[in-house]
Amino acid sequence: MDNTKHHQLFVEVVDAASFGTYTIEVEDDVDWRQGEEIVIASTDYDWEQAEILVVDSVNGKLNFKINNIGTLTLSIIVLCRKVCYTTWGAEL
Repeated sequence: MDNTKHHQLFVEVVDAASFGTYTIEVEDDVDWRQGEEIVIASTDYDWEQAEILVVDSVNGKLNFKINNIGTLTLSIIVLCRKVCYTTWGAEL
């Protein structure tokens, strides 16, 4: 661990992190780097469906303007392995 302090420790998964996918979309601009571990919390009754995953890359930051509210930023995270459990995200 290199003791890097990140500006974003908790973010919401947008839509769903589906079983078998290598990518997830998260709400916000993240500064995660290749090789860092992230945790996806379970959205099922089975808490053991929480997963520790490794970041391969952060590809793209998408900015959306929302009428009279502001801007929403999404980051696309590429993972080193497939997601094992479907995790339901927030609806936008």
